[in-house]
Amino acid sequence: MSTRAIKTDGTACIPTGLGRDKVIRIPVVLAEFTDRKFTVKQTRKAFTQFFNAQTALEDLGNGNHKNHGSVKTYFHDMSQGEFVLQFDIYGTVELPHTMGYYGGQHPNDNKDERSAEMVLDATRLIKDSISDASIYDANGDGFIDCVYVIYAGLGQNHGGEANTVWACTSRVSGELGNRKLGYYSVGSELQPFKVSKTSDDMCIAGIGVTCHELSHAMGLPDIYPLTNTSGFGNHNQNMEYWDLMDGGEYRSNGWRPTPYTAWEKSQFGWPVAIKELDKSQHVTMPAPGKGDEIVYKIPNHNDPNEYFLLENIQENGWNQGAQGHGLLMYHVYFSSPDVNPFLSVNATKGKPNMAIVPADGRCYSYDLLPNNSSAKNIYFNELAGDPFPGHANTTELTDLSNVPNFHWYTQDATAMKSTLNPEYFKTDFALKNIVEADGAISFDFYKNISTALSPILKSNDLKTSIYDLNGLYMGKDLRKLPQGIYIVNRKKVVVQ
Repeated sequence: MSTRAIKTDGTACIPTGLGRDKVIRIPVVLAEFTDRKFTVKQTRKAFTQFFNAQTALEDLGNGNHKNHGSVKTYFHDMSQGEFVLQFDIYGTVELPHTMGYYGGQHPNDNKDERSAEMVLDATRLIKDSISDASIYDANGDGFIDCVYVIYAGLGQNHGGEANTVWACTSRVSGELGNRKLGYYSVGSELQPFKVSKTSDDMCIAGIGVTCHELSHAMGLPDIYPLTNTSGFGNHNQNMEYWDLMDGGEYRSNGWRPTPYTAWEKSQFGWPVAIKELDKSQHVTMPAPGKGDEIVYKIPNHNDPNEYFLLENIQENGWNQGAQGHGLLMYHVYFSSPDVNPFLSVNATKGKPNMAIVPADGRCYSYDLLPNNSSAKNIYFNELAGDPFPGHANTTELTDLSNVPNFHWYTQDATAMKSTLNPEYFKTDFALKNIVEADGAISFDFYKNISTALSPILKSNDLKTSIYDLNGLYMGKDLRKLPQGIYIVNRKKVVVQ
């Protein structure tokens, strides 16, 4: 699969293609406000292991060990060791203003916030500790690759009040030593959960938000529609918890965030085995975790920017605790081969750029959940129905299934219109006999099914009398027959 290019408008992202022999160093500033101090115990040690630990995290009193791994480990695992990070921890430092000065007052967004000013204030407070800032410019382009600020307290993005800072990534003009500032990311110290019912101590943040924000500084966009777009607030419009760049940053409270999709790994050119499905065949996808995982791509030959990706999701590794398992299929369409951190994705209602093909017929939008105590249970139950076969035991997918996002946006003039969405086109392929067993997935893939013939693969175990087109009896086992057209139950079938 060809990779897309990460493109920016002059400010370089964190370089992700320098290989396993190059260590990318990121400065992290622990910053307090004049009116809000850190409460995480052993703050420097806690965030040193939060970012850099290569083994299980130690519980220092704030549920630190609940994080499945460190930020460094997450990116190591996603890249199979091709992307090596080191985070240098500075502080704590005290910023010159209150939390509300930087956090603003808007309850539902960060439009009135001063996150860039907070970063400039934080970097000024550590400048005397850095004699040569070139160590933070891995590709030598003159820019510090990224500055990360952990600020005291909660974030408005996750349980904080209107005057708290919203975790975010953006760019800022300034200098640190002999290098220019460019990308920065900020995230909170805490998340809104107590360590236990008998303690008033709050849990340290999950690594999910940090992995998400750093991914922006690496070049990835959000995979969810912004609130001011027609795509916002619709079912079947997103990747939801199946993607770190959507809701997956909060899966398991951010302690075990969703792994990168194959699409995201491919943006960086990281190892991911992707094979095209271009002819009818029986497919087996090994259980993940053994190093022989395969992702399948079904291309649209009328548009190289449109395709489906098929992944085998099982509850192990970073996916342990996922709300579902099985064959996860998603539709991908971007009009340009380039992406950037500020790209507006899934913004058009009914025409998402990257969205789940849900086995049970609905990928539920988190934004439409009712405001009650059962909301998350509803959402997690809906997620469990997204992969195939899933709890609905959906064992086939065809153009007659009327499943959202299962269509082509672009086709030639001869293509048939989709039944569910007549603006778009039938795929003219099918997945049948989808089986999940011991973590492996198997199915029969049929291409060009709009012909009058019914294709049957050799893997099908039919025990019915078979005849050739001349009426000659050919036995009862298709698997023993050469390619050709046969009569089974008075119907023509094709063996491929």
